[in-house]
Amino acid sequence: MSISQDQGHVIITGSQGVENRGADEVVFEARPGDTLRFFTSSGSNNFEQIAVIEDIRFAEGDEILKDFAQQTFERTGVAPHSNTDVLPARLVQQQFRLSRCLVVCGGTGSYDLVVALYDRNEEAQPRLIGRYRWAIQLTANIQKGENP
Repeated sequence: MSISQDQGHVIITGSQGVENRGADEVVFEARPGDTLRFFTSSGSNNFEQIAVIEDIRFAEGDEILKDFAQQTFERTGVAPHSNTDVLPARLVQQQFRLSRCLVVCGGTGSYDLVVALYDRNEEAQPRLIGRYRWAIQLTANIQKGENP
């Protein structure tokens, strides 16, 4: 099943040269060997519904990305002080899951993100609803110079 482009948003950030052209098209500047990271979250920030990228597949056009891998990082995050008091906030260790890949060349390629979508059962445990395809077109404009 495919996710309709009006059912989600792609937000791309970068230090420079990123242009979001809608829910399914992104143009960015990069150098061969640069790393791209893909994150996903539901509208409830994965609290009620949970969205997880399971795979990223090349579809057509220029194959500008390679070496896709899933990674989990542990970083310090911010959490409410307690169940009843938000402040003062406290620092906690959190896990962040992402998909990463490398830019190999410039061009325009289409990719399918396979997203597993979960909701919660009566005991608040995650329950798989299904897997969906999110089609995205990426254009990499190659910058001159060497990687730092």
